Amino acid sequence: MLYGLKSKSDKFYSNNKDDYADFLNDIFNILNIQSPIIVGASISGEITLRYLIIRIFCKSICSYCA
Repeated sequence: MLYGLKSKSDKFYSNNKDDYADFLNDIFNILNIQSPIIVGASISGEITLRYLIIRIFCKSICSYCA
């Protein structure tokens, strides 16, 4: 579950929504998930969009996220 800014988690904490998007990117890379299907509403929807921006931008400039 993607945690919003007001949700509590003992696994991950950040006030920066880009950190959550980076976290998703790292997890998908570690698990070798090439084409994840992710959806979200409200804060998790914003995190999903930020992840897509990171993924598209990163793919265009380096091989780390490819």
